[in-house]
Amino acid sequence: MYKLTRQYAKAQQAINTSLQLNPDDTDSYSMAASIYHGQGKTDKMLAAAGSGLALDPEHRTCWNMRILALLSLGRMAEAEADIKRSLQRYPDQAFSHAAQGWSATYQGKKAQSLDAFKTALQINPNSEWAREGLIEALKAQNGLYQFILRYDLWQASFRASNPGIFWAMWLLLLLPPVRAIYLIVVLLTWLLKAFFNLLLRFDPYGRLLFAQKEKRKRG
Repeated sequence: MYKLTRQYAKAQQAINTSLQLNPDDTDSYSMAASIYHGQGKTDKMLAAAGSGLALDPEHRTCWNMRILALLSLGRMAEAEADIKRSLQRYPDQAFSHAAQGWSATYQGKKAQSLDAFKTALQINPNSEWAREGLIEALKAQNGLYQFILRYDLWQASFRASNPGIFWAMWLLLLLPPVRAIYLIVVLLTWLLKAFFNLLLRFDPYGRLLFAQKEKRKRG
């Protein structure tokens, strides 16, 4: 319940208590991984999923959390291996196909990414992760947007893997020249993302995806 209302501190406290009472509860580790994901603590998310898998190597949710963490950290080779395993074991799971789509998108495998996301949405038309992924994959057909996507992934994975260094780099923004360059990069990135969103609305399929997304927000 706490996780659903984004009260992550209380959720973390509750799951820690649960693990103290029953340290062999695999479901608690998968929930802990999910909470860490919501907090953006990707390294801890990966560790929690790994602890669950050490107890139950077939725990599907822990595998999903591990794959999600590896993708977020940019560890594509490991993610690819786990996704392949997941697809073999759970070919009818939308998550596995969506994960394959995200991995392919980050690596610039354009045709594979589109096919994977479409398959995920055929299995589960309500998968927002697959829908968002398909939108990103369509925009990433352009090389410039592909570069932006890889930059975003690098930034997110660097922040997750090196929090101390990342925050130290933020101190450099106190220097006016560095701050000016950073603001220019942020503005250009924002403008380019807005441009590609607009461009995609002229694509019939992209327009349909955006319409569905907006309908869900209103609903």
